Amino acid sequence: MCLMSSNPVKKIGTNPSDKPPSQEETSEPSSSQSGKYLFKQFCFCCNQRLDRAKKIYAPSDNQKNLLITYLRCYKLNIDPNDTRIFGGDDRVCDNCFRDALYKKKALLLERYSGEPLLGPVIPSHPSTSSTYPSQPSTSSADASQPSTSSSRLTTTIEKDESSQTQGSSSGSTGSEYEKITPVKKTKVTVPIPRVASSHGRCFITPSKMKNLVSIPKSAISHAFIETGVLIPEGNKVCRDNLTPDGVYLNSRSISQMKVINDESVINEEFFKTLVTDLRKKAKNTLFNQFENENLVREETLKHYTGLDKEKFINLVKLCSSMRTSRNRSKSQALALYLFQIKTGLSHEMISHIFGVEDRISVTHFLTEARDALTRDFVSKYLGLSHKTKQDLVENYSSKLASELLSNKPGELLVIFDGTYIYCQKSSNYGFQKKTYSPHKFRNLVKPMIMVTTAGYIIEVWGEFPATKNDAQIIKDLFKTSEFSSFMKSGDIRSIVDRGLKTCVEDFEKNGIPVNIPQDKGSQKQLSVIQANETRLVTKVRWVIEAINGLLKKSYRYLDKVIQNKSLPHVNDDVRIACALVNYTYRRLVAEDDDIEVAKHMKTLVNKPNLLYNLVKEKKIR
Repeated sequence: MCLMSSNPVKKIGTNPSDKPPSQEETSEPSSSQSGKYLFKQFCFCCNQRLDRAKKIYAPSDNQKNLLITYLRCYKLNIDPNDTRIFGGDDRVCDNCFRDALYKKKALLLERYSGEPLLGPVIPSHPSTSSTYPSQPSTSSADASQPSTSSSRLTTTIEKDESSQTQGSSSGSTGSEYEKITPVKKTKVTVPIPRVASSHGRCFITPSKMKNLVSIPKSAISHAFIETGVLIPEGNKVCRDNLTPDGVYLNSRSISQMKVINDESVINEEFFKTLVTDLRKKAKNTLFNQFENENLVREETLKHYTGLDKEKFINLVKLCSSMRTSRNRSKSQALALYLFQIKTGLSHEMISHIFGVEDRISVTHFLTEARDALTRDFVSKYLGLSHKTKQDLVENYSSKLASELLSNKPGELLVIFDGTYIYCQKSSNYGFQKKTYSPHKFRNLVKPMIMVTTAGYIIEVWGEFPATKNDAQIIKDLFKTSEFSSFMKSGDIRSIVDRGLKTCVEDFEKNGIPVNIPQDKGSQKQLSVIQANETRLVTKVRWVIEAINGLLKKSYRYLDKVIQNKSLPHVNDDVRIACALVNYTYRRLVAEDDDIEVAKHMKTLVNKPNLLYNLVKEKKIR
């Protein structure tokens, strides 16, 4: 940018009345004098090599604040209150000076708006027209007052009529002058408690002095909203006390803040920022509360999503294929979907509750969340291959069930049963015929669920037509390679109800033993031994009924009538709900099953029923 530039470096004078250098001063220095004028040969801003053929001047003391404001605030994005300033040997090239002075002028005036006062002057770019009113001059004593650490710069522009006329007559470009003056910031003491002011160590954990960052303004506002305690600007905090995105203090850090003073001193800029954040908080909708999953309250998450904070944050991380868009974050989309399957409310109702603009946006967000959960989440918590058989036997099976029904150690007991998802009637005759159940006298579709004896869902299949019974569904599953290879792999025992009695042969033909409640057949009632063996099966099989009830109770969407236009993705919804049940898995059977109870039950299977014999002998009716 400035390497061997033809543009000379600007001379920074201390006053408009400073005389320009003489011809002798502006002439090229000799080789013996070159070191006298160029102590440093690089621009302070861009670090490009300066032109050695021109005489170079360093900034004067009265104009260091001006150059810091322009060059460092807007070209280097450095705080103007930074302790680093121009040294006596520093130089600035013409390009950097012009860029900072003119291209950023509008931003500077907007930021440092206030009552303009006369201050040190500096030549401005000749092509810039003066659209700002000139200010009355003040005494040299007023203009030379030193600036304090709490001062800020207010800028105006004034043309120097005489220098412009002189420049035009001599063929020069002319000059304009920008007037800078320090204006004191207004500070006020307010009765608001604050924490200690710390710039060399973390103000929360003072023992930590490394890996420190300045606390963000958003973290100051958030901590004040949560606790009513102010944190001084510029306080240092270690990264461990911030949220993963580095924007706010985490909940643990907020609880560890210590108040050391009941009063705080704030300036007008900080007050404006704080009030702005409070206004945003007052207008905050439920949808906006879920923008950052780390800041949502535990009670809010539990109430609207059914998950605790740790589970929800982990779920957001698992959905890695979904990206945050300008309209919603990942956590917002997931919160909407979890709330929808938890309550079963319509999209329009959800848009009103969460404060989303319209129903169409809610539909888009739900679709994106459903697709992400299906891709990234379901396969980790549902499927025939997501866990090994040994893991299922050791950690997700009931010891009591194995003692009652299994005669082989390490055998996996699985329970099958179908459930119902109700749907609307249809004017399409073919669809209406397939979804109408003569058993329930309603329109529905059927998923088939397989669980362990401790209530862990291994897999769910569907959605099957209402015209197929459970036995026909199992026969169709045996025709698939994945299910058939899993069941034929050995050491698996099936537990079914009487609705699957017609497919018992299919199980046994594939070498899979089956436990099923006894059937009366032509008898009026079961015999004593048959009834006792049935009780053994019922003692284990109740788990599948509990899982079906848990699904419908935890996720009301599956318990309500599904609109027919939602049926194409209802299978994804069922699989996601089953994966969520596994994600928050709690054993339905205690781990310390009483093996002695199981052994005692087995000894009573062949014991005669004395009451039954008495009724039979006395012919009591």
